[in-house]
Amino acid sequence: MKSKQHSEFQTLEPRRLMAAVPLGGSTVNFGTGTQLRITGTVNTDTIVLSYDGASYNLSTGTGYSRAFSGSFNSIRITGGKGNDSITIDSSVTIPAYLLGEDGNDRLYGGSGNDNLTGGAGNDTLTGNAGRDTLITVGGGTSDVSNGGEDSDFFWVDPNVTEVIDADSAEISARAVNRISAFETSKFVTGTKTQAITKEIGFQRFRDPDATAKSYVYKKFDANPLFATGGPTADDVKQGQIGDCYFLATLAGAADVNPNTIRTMIADFGDGTYGVRLHNGTGTAKFFRVDGDLATSSTLSVSPVYAKLGAEKSLWVAVAEKAFAYQRRMQGSYKSINGGWMTEVFTAIGATGHASKTKTATADAGAFIDWVENKLAGGDVVTLGILTYSGQLNLVNGHAYTVDRVETLPDGTKQLVIRNPWAVDGNRTDDGVNDGYVTLSASQTFGSIDTFVSARAA
Repeated sequence: MKSKQHSEFQTLEPRRLMAAVPLGGSTVNFGTGTQLRITGTVNTDTIVLSYDGASYNLSTGTGYSRAFSGSFNSIRITGGKGNDSITIDSSVTIPAYLLGEDGNDRLYGGSGNDNLTGGAGNDTLTGNAGRDTLITVGGGTSDVSNGGEDSDFFWVDPNVTEVIDADSAEISARAVNRISAFETSKFVTGTKTQAITKEIGFQRFRDPDATAKSYVYKKFDANPLFATGGPTADDVKQGQIGDCYFLATLAGAADVNPNTIRTMIADFGDGTYGVRLHNGTGTAKFFRVDGDLATSSTLSVSPVYAKLGAEKSLWVAVAEKAFAYQRRMQGSYKSINGGWMTEVFTAIGATGHASKTKTATADAGAFIDWVENKLAGGDVVTLGILTYSGQLNLVNGHAYTVDRVETLPDGTKQLVIRNPWAVDGNRTDDGVNDGYVTLSASQTFGSIDTFVSARAA
């Protein structure tokens, strides 16, 4: 018996064509300027941004395009979900912050000093021209970081499968940070420990205990880590904690060798920052902090401890916050109150520590000559005033940074020092009040107890 044959028509699923899906675009205040922000979709995006001299032009692989006109100090593009490709054309010279987020992403920097963060997945990062920071901490185990032209900075996992193109100069300058784990935050109050993840994901961490219960932590991560020309000594402005020894040393490192600072701090692109500090034996330890800083009240918009630097840059406050976790592993700002510069030189990885005391020096000429020779050799020089009670505009019990030694037309020498308060002292004698104080050789010998120096890596 044969079955009856008949035709049957089935309704087919409609064909879905890739639409020109618009990306999110907005502008936000960033530091002292405006940042252009572009947000990817939940799909796999191909994003290209170029500059024609008048507008920043956005295009995608789906036919979407948009022009942004205006004056921007930086660009931020986040990929979202999907295996995204984000390219900053070489015509773009301002800094770009690229964050792949989920998926196996490919990020390409432009001609500026860019910040590339892979996020989850196995990501490929290419910095191209400029002094770039490439971050593949966490996420997959087969990330690739290619700095490209110029000197770059790497924050990566220790996996041998992760590939970087760092040259010998970048390696010797400690520009490659291989991170097995971030240090667990420890506290003397409340819950005593907090494990810190390596994954990129806009986390917030418990902040160090402040020195007053009335202080209020607020988010400051809508500011650059470094100013356009930073870091510099003038970014350092001490707040309401006695860590002059710490800040004077940081200022000296920023002045003599800014790469010391650039290699030890990185913006992870998600409101958190990596900081490398060395323990007492010189072993590098890695800390991760968020951009929350203590303010004096709910109405205050200024940090109560280290202040913001040029263009509202954060690096000093971020380093200080990490030190509040690291110094005594107590998770408090009280723990960094009072100290000596040698400890900080160790923490930032400086070598060749030396000191010169007044009591062990023959005369004023020998005292200032020692400083001049150290500076000429590339050392950072700081000083401590411990016993002075004279009329010079100096603060007793305080640390300063040595800026330079000047030789006058008559052959005499004078010392120029910088107060980490960023003002001269309790008064100003030169009408400028910028933190810089000038001392003759005899005044130097009569007021300063000890110089402390080291070679910043």
